[in-house]
Amino acid sequence: MFRVMHISIKKEIFYEMLSHCLREGPLEACGFLSGAGEIIEKMHKMKPLNDAAASFNPSETFRVSGEIQALGHKWLGVFRAHAADGRPTQTDIDFSTDPDVVQFIVALSDEGLPVIKAYRIEGGKADEIHIEIE
Repeated sequence: MFRVMHISIKKEIFYEMLSHCLREGPLEACGFLSGAGEIIEKMHKMKPLNDAAASFNPSETFRVSGEIQALGHKWLGVFRAHAADGRPTQTDIDFSTDPDVVQFIVALSDEGLPVIKAYRIEGGKADEIHIEIE
């Protein structure tokens, strides 16, 4: 099976995600990303279920899934801030259930220069993909 190795995101959503992660920090900043087509057009802030920020509260997940449906969007990505580097942790990989949902990691290890990377995770393997900002 062939997988597209890039993801497109609206510029304002990219910067909204970055600002949210800088403001909330690695233990609190996370959420879903959605769009009507193949371009991410909306950020849905969420609270993590635990300090690892790798899982979401089921009722909040249900609420945000309803928002995504009401907008006529599909779920295109998940984002979370990491205190360390911009690679998915084993927990991120273990919690990933859909290879079509891109995992965005906002690395906050250098406050002056955050790093954002995106990954497709499938079969326990994380492949970095190109982020196209529109």
